[in-house]
Amino acid sequence: MPELASTIRVEALPFLSAITSSVDAAEAAIALRKSAAPPVQEAIAYCFAHAGQVDRAVVALDNLDQLVRPVHAFQFEMVERAKTLRMELMADPLRARARLDLWEEGSVRALGLERFRLRIHS
Repeated sequence: MPELASTIRVEALPFLSAITSSVDAAEAAIALRKSAAPPVQEAIAYCFAHAGQVDRAVVALDNLDQLVRPVHAFQFEMVERAKTLRMELMADPLRARARLDLWEEGSVRALGLERFRLRIHS
């Protein structure tokens, strides 16, 4: 365990301390060069949407749509969430942001993460 803590301090904290906004989080995910993984692409899209960067969010959502070939229920749900968010971003970005906040609240509660919650503001 001491080795893990040391590695986190040396490797992760400098990287994570630079993330102060939703856009920073999205750009950090892109920099990891793993953005072709659907969950990473989804996070990138949601971070841009959260930051109000509609054009970048829509591009990321379109990329996500190209990456996911639904086979399992969770993949169908991912695609449906992305389509819903994309439509709302195009029609009413403020409503889309409210939806993201609602989804976030539900996830935090469902996972029991209230005390660990870190709010990143755009």
